[in-house]
Formats: sequence, C-alpha cells, structure tokens
Amino acid sequence: MTPQTNGDPEREQLGASLNNTETSVSDRQPSPRPWPRDRLLMSRDKAEELVIGAALVGRELPRLTITADMFADAANAAIWQTITEMKAAGDPIDAALVNERVDQGPILASHEVDYLAQLAAAAPFTTEDARIAAVSVIAAGGDDEIRRSAQRLAQQIADGQDYRQEWDDLAEAYAVRQQLDTLALGAEAVYPSDAPWWNCRPILAHIRQFALSRRVSPAAVLGVVLMRALASVPPNVVLPPLVGSYGSLNLFCALVARSGGGKSAAMAAARDAVELPGLPFGSVKPGSGEGLSRSYAHRETQAAEDGQRESVVVWDHRSILFSLSEVDGLAAQASRTGATLMTELRSAYTGEALGFGYADPAKRVPVDAHRYRFALVLGVQPEKAGWILGDGEGGTPQRFLWMPATDPGIPRVRPVEPESWTVPPLSWYERAEPLDTIDYAEAPRHVMGLPDQVMSEIDAVLLANAHGQVNALDGHAMFTREKVAAALAILDGRMDIDMSDWELSGNIMGLSDITRAGIIRILAERGKAAKRQHADEVAEARTAASERQYAKGVQRVADRLVRAMQESNDDMSHADLRRTLNSRDRKPFFDDAINRLVDSHRVERITSGERTLYHLMD
Repeated sequence: MTPQTNGDPEREQLGASLNNTETSVSDRQPSPRPWPRDRLLMSRDKAEELVIGAALVGRELPRLTITADMFADAANAAIWQTITEMKAAGDPIDAALVNERVDQGPILASHEVDYLAQLAAAAPFTTEDARIAAVSVIAAGGDDEIRRSAQRLAQQIADGQDYRQEWDDLAEAYAVRQQLDTLALGAEAVYPSDAPWWNCRPILAHIRQFALSRRVSPAAVLGVVLMRALASVPPNVVLPPLVGSYGSLNLFCALVARSGGGKSAAMAAARDAVELPGLPFGSVKPGSGEGLSRSYAHRETQAAEDGQRESVVVWDHRSILFSLSEVDGLAAQASRTGATLMTELRSAYTGEALGFGYADPAKRVPVDAHRYRFALVLGVQPEKAGWILGDGEGGTPQRFLWMPATDPGIPRVRPVEPESWTVPPLSWYERAEPLDTIDYAEAPRHVMGLPDQVMSEIDAVLLANAHGQVNALDGHAMFTREKVAAALAILDGRMDIDMSDWELSGNIMGLSDITRAGIIRILAERGKAAKRQHADEVAEARTAASERQYAKGVQRVADRLVRAMQESNDDMSHADLRRTLNSRDRKPFFDDAINRLVDSHRVERITSGERTLYHLMD
C-alpha cells in the first residue's frame, strides 16, 4: 500500500522510503549487534527503537503487553499506541501502514521525516535480541530491584536458558502480572467480569450474573462461594499426601477493595447466590489466636460414670467460616507482642491441631488435626494488607486467594437476577446421623482424586521448592490452587478433581496473582511516599536546627561587639569591630550581628565620607 502524500514533497520522500523498507530489511545481511553483548540491558532510547522496529518487521516479542506509557520518547509512545490499536483491530503491521495512521506531530518535532523507516531498518536480528530490548524498556522505568531482576532475565535469555522464573520475578517487581499472564483473564478481557472462563460452567456463569445483578464484583462473590463450598465439606475429606501428610481443604480468601468498596455486599450476595448441602458451618468473627480453637469447642463439667465431676470438651462446630469485612481489628491483634494469631492461621491452613498446651488441663481446648474444617474470608483494604504480605517468610500471603471486590466492568443496566443455585449433594453427605455430630476421629478418611498429569505438575513444583527455587510469595501457591480446584469440583457435584477443575483453578489463581501484585504496588508506593515524607521532615528539622544555631551565633557575636565598644569607651570603626572577633565568628556572623544592633537602636551607624563609625547608645 502506498501512503497518501497529497503532493507534499516530504511525505512523498517518506512514502518512497517506507515502500522500500520491506526489501531493505529482508535483503540486508546481519551486521554486528547494535549494543555490547556483555551489557545486555540497553539504554532506554535504543531499547524503545528496537522494540518498535521488531514490531514493524514482525519479530516475536515476549508474552508481554508493553504499553505506550512505558516509552519516554513522545514519538515512540505515539507510534507504539498506533501499533497497539492496529493489532487490536487485527490489521497488518508494517512501517508504511503505521505511518499512515500515527500522529505525525510528535515524530516531526524530534525526529527525521523517515524515522519509521529507520526503525524498521534497525530492527533486531533475532528473537532473543527483541526480547532483551523489551525487557530493557521495562527496566528503564523501574527502580534498582526491577533493573536487577531485568538484568538476570536478560542474561537467561541471552544464554538460551529457561527464563520463566526470572520472568515471574520481574513481573512481581513491576506488578504487571495482569499484562504478563493473559491466562488469568483471557487475551480479550479488560475487566475480571469479562474473562471468558466464566462461561466454562453453568454455575460460574450463574455466579457472575447473580453478582452483577446485585451490583457487586463477580470475582469477590466467587471467592466467598469457594470458601463456603469448602466449609461444607466434612473434615475427613482430604487431598492426596503429595508432600508430608494428607492435604487439608482449609483455605483463606481476601476480598480486596478500599473502604466501602463492596466487600460486605459480596459476602452477603454469595450467601444468596448458591445453596450448599453438607456439613453445617458456623459463622464467626475471628479474634485472637488463642480464641480460634475455642470457637470450635468449649469445656464443661459433667458427671462421670463413677459419680465424680469431670471437665470434658464439648464441640460447638465441626466447621466454621470465619469472616470479617474489615481487617483493621485483626491486624491490630496480629501485631500484639506475643500474639499467636498468625501461627494459628498457618496451622489451620494445613489442618494441623489448634489450641495451646496450658499447664492447667481444665483450660485446654484441643482441636485435633483434620478433625475440623476452617475457612476464612477477610475484607482487606490494599493500604492495610501489609500485616499479611509482610509475613511472606512465615508463608501467610500464599495461603490466601486474593480476589478484587471492585470491577469497573459491572454494566450500567442491571441484569436479571437468577434464582439461587443448589449444589447437588455428594455421597459423603449421606450419613444416618447429622454431619455435625460425627466424631471425625473415628470416621474413615476420603481422599479426593487427582489426575496423574496434575500430580506430576505439582510434584515438579514441590521439587523446585525443596531446592529453594520458588519465589517466597509463591511457596504455597500450588497447594492453594489444588484447594481451589477441589472447591470447583464440589460445586460441580463431583468428589474428585479433573483436568477442567485444574485448568479453571489456574485462571482463578492468575486473577489472584494480579490482585496481590496490585496490592504490592500500592504498598511499595506508600512506602516510598513515607520515606520521602520522613526525609523531608528530617531535612526540615535539620534546617530549623541550623537556623536556631545560626541565630544563637549572631546573638553571641552581637553581645561580643557591645562589650568591645563598652571597653573602648569610644566610637569604633567597621574594621576595628571586625578585628575584635576571631575568624570563626567574623565571616559568618559579623554583618548580621552589627545590623541587628543597629536595627534595635543599641548601636548607631555614623557614615562620614568613606569612613563608617559605630556608636554605642546609652
């Protein structure tokens, strides 16, 4: 296609050069690399030019949506925006076509008329070079941590090694997982409610429509429904013992939004959206770590067979869905000196025993391992999530499913609200006695099945974790995904996990990763702002202290000048007064000190020709 020049000589020249671009690029022989290989990461201007050049000639870039706002050069940003829009429309990309559509203003303001042709001609020769250029664009706008991560990634690409872990590290540092991992939402999705996987199952489509009809985030409602589904499962139902012992179905969910962002509304909508058979579960607000086990049971004094009185443990709940719409109080509890909340939460996630070994047996309320069901839903404001994310070494963040409680994709027109969905009962619910009265210490264990492919995938991650190769924030991610898959199977009326459950759980975990990365970004920005504020306060304090110190010096020198004039008992010249001071005081303080004395009328300045005298007033 020939660009329309409308008789403009400059545009005719540009059109000719663009029309020749394809031939010049395809016919030319590779020349030496345009940057030193040992540097790997390029300068920002070079990286921007090579990324655009790669796109113009169809060179493959990484799985990354580079956005126009990542470009420092206004012309490059305008070109990239045009390329992005053309790709979204399914249009072919080359220099001539892009040139027809791009705003020429930024280009002509700082570059030559054939700038696009130059970019295409200078495109990187290999896919690896194009990827390193893309990584360099990201690194250029980041901090030291991002640049270090980008350097490691570039080295892995250059060496032809598997760089997926380094890519994930860079994604976490830059908090752009929503751009790196299209698995979470799907390539065409803009908002969580747009994701194509909502239509994979009728119950997911139902949850989405129900949530939209109640004006709340479908992702948040899904998160709560998943926790409720797991809470309805008896505690003797477990996951296979792939590492250590059998895996508990206990799980936590964080609904993320600012205050008033719909967290409580999502919890309420989830209760109405899906009716669950199975084990009845209590609803309790979590408090201290010591109180978690006492939420399940308490001690009573009862008559024994021998006629004596004895203290026995009486169960109140076999399953509890702990929920709290705002996390402030729990965060304060967790931060108490000697608090056991975080320790108990980590134990609950893996189904370990709860409670503490008090010296007095009458105070002990033991809740044995795999004899209780524990689910947790917390409303979390991003700015107040630090107490969870800050416990990364303890493993708390990766025990949560992070779901956004806001969604800009909620439509203006309210959808029709569907009837509540009833989940079909499963065989483990078919007991003669009520499920909440069973002694699960005697109940047979039911192990949910997993496909061999899933077990192999989990085992590979477990091995990498054992070798210390897994990101600290993702150490339990595979276990959490396994529990999400189990909840999806239960909602679908099945007692075993299949591949479709596993694939859907990957979608949901991808959305969780996006949400968690967004919180990390917000906390990082707040941390930087707090550091800047502290630095400003320190500088201001130092300035104020310096000013006070200087004022003291001026006053001290003024007093010294008064004493000198009293001792002289005569008018003194400017030079004579200066000589009464040592060099340490003379230069910084003399002028301000004598001016202060004159302004306060303690000294009179007398000027006669070029001679200035100072007279001490009575």
